[in-house]
Amino acid sequence: MRYAAIGKTGNLADASSATDRRDYVCPACGGRVFLRSGDAREPHFAHYAGAGKPECDLYFPSIGTGGASTADEGGESGPEELGLTVEQRGDNWSLLLQMPELSSAEFGDTSFESLREGFIEVFAGSGRVRLLSALDVRPGAGSARALVPPSDQPYRIEPTGRWPEGVVMDRWRATAAPLAASGTIFRFRGGEWVRLDQGSQVRWGEQLVLIADGSSTPPAVVQTEAGNLGQAAELRWRLWCLQLPALPSPHLERWIGALGYAVSAPQWAAVVLSVPVSFTSARVPCFRRGEPIVVELTPPAHASSATAWLNNGPDSYSVPLSSPGSDRIYMNVTCSTLSTATLEIAGEASTALTFSIVEPETDEAVRQQLEAVPRLRAWVGAHSEAAWSGRPSATVPRKGAIRIEVGAEGARVDVAVRTHGGRRIFTGLSLRDAERVFDEALPDASIVVLDAGNQGRLEFSLLSHRSTSVPTVPDRREVWLRSIIAAAAPGHRALPVFLPRARPGQRLTPTRADEHLLPFVRAISRRLGNNS
Repeated sequence: MRYAAIGKTGNLADASSATDRRDYVCPACGGRVFLRSGDAREPHFAHYAGAGKPECDLYFPSIGTGGASTADEGGESGPEELGLTVEQRGDNWSLLLQMPELSSAEFGDTSFESLREGFIEVFAGSGRVRLLSALDVRPGAGSARALVPPSDQPYRIEPTGRWPEGVVMDRWRATAAPLAASGTIFRFRGGEWVRLDQGSQVRWGEQLVLIADGSSTPPAVVQTEAGNLGQAAELRWRLWCLQLPALPSPHLERWIGALGYAVSAPQWAAVVLSVPVSFTSARVPCFRRGEPIVVELTPPAHASSATAWLNNGPDSYSVPLSSPGSDRIYMNVTCSTLSTATLEIAGEASTALTFSIVEPETDEAVRQQLEAVPRLRAWVGAHSEAAWSGRPSATVPRKGAIRIEVGAEGARVDVAVRTHGGRRIFTGLSLRDAERVFDEALPDASIVVLDAGNQGRLEFSLLSHRSTSVPTVPDRREVWLRSIIAAAAPGHRALPVFLPRARPGQRLTPTRADEHLLPFVRAISRRLGNNS
């Protein structure tokens, strides 16, 4: 998925510009998600193990597909349960065992250094196949993934080594079911291929991945690609990419049933393309009253027909749908009643979307919402700055207590310290560690930059040591010049005042000059570029 909501605020983050140090949630189901990026993939958000739901199959802003989403359509679930995934890099496929990360609330402000002596052992059957560092499950890293061989024996993980006090390690004492030699199906969901539980439903026209023993070849009609995954004991494991036909096939339905899965009735896919203004506490997308909502409908097959029903408070409308040779149909839905609206596509199987219709916000309400958005704030003594204030940089003194706040649990901050000798960058610091780095940089740094990702960025220019001392002689000369010009102005009857040049730290004593010195004072003023 391309978009995710940030914490409890509901603000949307784009994967192309997001950082991996935030607590993101899925805009459709509210499950926790994390950012996945790299050289071989487009940045996207993916669910933590066990956090996704079937209605999140498509990336946001599609919000999700409508339909009778039932529990048996999902993949492996439960934070205590391991999950198998497959990943493609180029022409190669890998089998991965994923496990949950350490929670930010539990980890607190503990330093990452405390995780260096902790490890997680990964077993396939009775043999250990991997040893992961506890740093791989640190907060913000997402679900750790260990490369594992295919096996018809259970997978197991076990923590070992020294871990920080207070960390509950039972989440890493878990077992995952093995692969079935007859075949295990994986579905692409939330940006990754996840294993489906036995009894899960697949859909006609869906793309799937199958891992099975080489002797359990799937029907040729659904194969699009095949590759080897390795050999274990008497089994030679292979992977197939499958493309189920759009129209039901009794032969394929029996084969899928023999693997322990079911096939759902053909149904229309309904996707909301418009971006909502917010979400309710139940994660229902909200749209403004009277504004168009664009919905994309995909028929289960060519020449399909159905009826679209829109229920919005006391109002109900219907329109027939048909797709003669068309892959997609686009609808423009407008609701005028402030209530929950339901769009149902009634075909052989029903598909439904739900959204809430709200009053457009006033400018004052928008300003209040922006003020309530968590943002990076920092204090240097009595001087404070907040992100998005419109100032590119703030000048602050070199002394004072340092305090940094973000307003989001488990937030991490990058700190860049620029000195005359170069630049140092510290990434992924806790707020207390960032405060310590800032405080240590006060004596020598010229610029300190705090970057909290989506929570904002602050740049501080530190006053030079000279700026904090007694005003210099040029400053006193300017005062002296202004005094002379004022005294020598035409019509001014007071005698001019002469302020002698002072050494740094010496107090100036004004001395009244004789009137015959006035032409000399005017000449000095003209030489300095001023007219008296």
